[in-house]
Amino acid sequence: MSGQTREPTTEWYRVVAFNGLAGVYARSLARGRKVFVEGRLHTRGYVGKDGEEKQTTELVASAVMFLDPKPSEQDDARPQPGKPLRSAHADVRF
Repeated sequence: MSGQTREPTTEWYRVVAFNGLAGVYARSLARGRKVFVEGRLHTRGYVGKDGEEKQTTELVASAVMFLDPKPSEQDDARPQPGKPLRSAHADVRF
């Protein structure tokens, strides 16, 4: 593959948040917002609609850092860029 450029790819993960963090994320996140999510990967099994057993890997968030400015400077309830939000229950185990 020498001399060939590789097309960048995007991987999407379902992010799981608990307690107060879930509410903050629901109010603050929107399509196109730039964020850094810190947490742990958790793989679980489930049965799909087709009856087949499947697996999914989720990112259980312990902190989120907003990397872009707030969409509205009048809304002081939104998190500030570069300031991480941490969960009081970040050590919850499954």
